[in-house]
Amino acid sequence: MKNTLKLMVLLLVCNFGYSQIYYSNYLDATSEWKIINRDTNAGFQNFRYETLFFDGFENIGGYIYYKMFRTYYYIGYEYDYSSVIYPQSSNFTEFVGYFREDNTGKFFMKYDVNSSDIVYFDNQLLLNTQLGDNYFLHYDGLTNQYCSTSTINSMLISGLNSKMIFSGTDILSGGSALEGVGMIFNDCFTPMSIDNNGGMYSRIHCYTKQGQSYTFYNNYHLPNFVLVDCNTFPIANRQGLSTLTYENSSFKIFPNPANTIVNITSNNKNINEITLSDMQGRILKTIEVNNINTQLDISNYQTGTYLITIKNDYGTSNSKLIIE
Repeated sequence: MKNTLKLMVLLLVCNFGYSQIYYSNYLDATSEWKIINRDTNAGFQNFRYETLFFDGFENIGGYIYYKMFRTYYYIGYEYDYSSVIYPQSSNFTEFVGYFREDNTGKFFMKYDVNSSDIVYFDNQLLLNTQLGDNYFLHYDGLTNQYCSTSTINSMLISGLNSKMIFSGTDILSGGSALEGVGMIFNDCFTPMSIDNNGGMYSRIHCYTKQGQSYTFYNNYHLPNFVLVDCNTFPIANRQGLSTLTYENSSFKIFPNPANTIVNITSNNKNINEITLSDMQGRILKTIEVNNINTQLDISNYQTGTYLITIKNDYGTSNSKLIIE
């Protein structure tokens, strides 16, 4: 099992402009979590199947955050799952909050621009956990609040050999958590035993990154053989990275796709700065501008998809650029 030093070696630290800080070790713009949420209410099982995903960036207080959204639908079953009470709803997409990671291995969430960071998941805490350490919650009343880590394993996620811990012996025997992904299931009881009872729970069924899906509950059946797998969840309704941070800020980038020169214009305030980055957040080029029009030479960059960050006094725009 790798140690903390190996983790930190893999950490990429990038600066957007003078004061914008961006860390990328576990996450990138392709990260998606497929999550099932259940709430037993009024004698039936109310399920929300959701896909959490990133779509765009925001600079808040000098840190670059992903904009997190979710696409989801509802379906309701009889308490014993014998039939459907209300059919699958239409898909909905909503903004969840701002999400980032830092150089200590913490994932942070902000629900709006002015709210404080909340620790969403602490990868370092997971890396430090040893056999017998209390880690998972135990919903058995007031007798035991936590249960301990019983098994330590690993899983290969996008080339990173990630630590995985269980309160039982495997994913189906209790709680589980995975480095770089989060809390798969935070309960000491088995998922199957929870499925047969009331109450609320949330668990990650699948995680996707760079086009590769990782399944934690392959062909999982709720009672009465209600199948849940990666295909159960909705496709992320991505709006693209061209949404501007502020309504008063309006930029044009053309041609796009391009292969030698890109023209960038602002229809109001002068452009202050332009940054070209790859899709993992690594800065490739930064130029200072004091005009409403400028050009960016991209002739030395390989074919692919890049990110252009444009700043003026009104705000920041993050847009995709395709180099042919």
